[in-house]
This record gives sequence, structure tokens and C-alpha cells, in this order.
Amino acid sequence: MPSQTQAEHLKKRRDPTRTVAGILAIGAFTVALLAGLPTGNSIEQVIVRAIICLFASYPVGLLIGYLGTKAIQSEMEQYIASHPIPDSNISLNDMIDQIQSEQSATQDQPEKIDRQSSVSHDSPLQ
Repeated sequence: MPSQTQAEHLKKRRDPTRTVAGILAIGAFTVALLAGLPTGNSIEQVIVRAIICLFASYPVGLLIGYLGTKAIQSEMEQYIASHPIPDSNISLNDMIDQIQSEQSATQDQPEKIDRQSSVSHDSPLQ
């Protein structure tokens, strides 16, 4: 058996797909156990049915966890693409120069005169 690096081991442990599947399976086992006990069935029959529910619900949990993980990853990729992080390698002086050049470019543009705001609103009818 090949040895795993610590990073590979941590990646497997943090897989939310397997976590969701495990939680769903344990939940199904618990519900089957608690629902079967008061019915009067033998304890062996209740436990066997609860174990069947455990094994049957694990693949369903894997599917739900996989679909949820893919949906979250897709949303994260779209968010990251639409909200890029500024270049961290740019120096502070370069950033200040860039801001000042943008400000001077907007100040060099001639102001537009709003003719409607310059017209007097005092009407002779008032």
C-alpha cells in the first residue's frame, strides 16, 4: 500500500461528500432503530432493519453530498471570477500613481452644462 502524504490525508478527511453521507446514514439508522423498538418486533429484527437502512442511505448521502459540493464549487468559481483580487505585487507608489492619473483624467474632461438646471424655475404665473 503506497504511503499517503499528510496533505492527501487531510484532503480526504475534509471531503464534505463523505461527511454528508455519514451523517445521513447514522440518521437513518437512528430513526429506524427508534421507530422499530416500540412496535413490538424482536430486537434482532429491529437492528437488522436499522443496519439495512444505514447501508442503503449511505449511497444516497454520497449523491446528495456530491451534488451539494459541486453546486458550492460552481458558485464559488463564479464569485471569484466576478470579484477578482487586485494584484498584490503592485507597489504602493504605483497604486498611488494609478489613482492620481485616473483622477486627473476625470478632471481634464470638460464639465457638461445642464441647461435645465440653469433655467429659472420662477414662472410668471406663480
